[in-house]
Amino acid sequence: MSTKIAVAGKGGSGKTSVASGLIAEFIAREETPVLAVDADPNWTLCFALACEPADTVAEIREERQPPAGMSRPEYLELRMQEALVEHEGFDLLVMGRPEGAGCYCAVNNLLRKELGRLGRGYRAVVMDNEAGLEHLSRRTTEDVDVLLVVAQPNRVGLASARRVVETSAAQELAIGRTILVLNGVRGDPSEAILHEVEEIPHDSLCLVPWSEELWQAAEAGDPVSRIPRGAAWWRAISQVADAVLEPEPARV
Repeated sequence: MSTKIAVAGKGGSGKTSVASGLIAEFIAREETPVLAVDADPNWTLCFALACEPADTVAEIREERQPPAGMSRPEYLELRMQEALVEHEGFDLLVMGRPEGAGCYCAVNNLLRKELGRLGRGYRAVVMDNEAGLEHLSRRTTEDVDVLLVVAQPNRVGLASARRVVETSAAQELAIGRTILVLNGVRGDPSEAILHEVEEIPHDSLCLVPWSEELWQAAEAGDPVSRIPRGAAWWRAISQVADAVLEPEPARV
């Protein structure tokens, strides 16, 4: 059975580094294959995973009529398979730019439909969403097992995280569990920050420390796999993976 994980958060929260780290951790644990989905029109997940996208969902959506003798649904299914970038342990699917003058609706509808079909063939699906809340109102993040809300450990970051959780509840999205990830933590969070955390509905809390190694990798354009496995950052990402893969409690 596939586990579908959606990663959300404010711009600059580090959601892409958390998403790519989680994918790498799944591969290290042989929880494969993984479908990595870059659902951000300003895609960067490919850099963190050291691979290049082929065609994007947006480009496929804009293509003209299918070849003679092939229906449009059949053609779209074929093209989506061609758009998958195969890598060791994971495949990458990139959403791409919006359609027309800022309308993402058709692209997101296609992405959502294809994810439902493609995702069944993977151990895990990790979707790196765009920053902000638009993906929630467009229902790109829908019917997921785990929502990872990534936030910087400050009042601004936590206020944004709370809006993500509140918006997902208001949209009545089918989300199994919500994990709050405080990213870029330096030392122990203050009592004020912990109080802010308690105000956000969530099932689990994970702390990911600020990492000099991650900063250097990003500065050089290197993938997260270049970070030494003994780094504290990886230990924290491993704890995030533990929380994601935690079995659902038995229903009585």
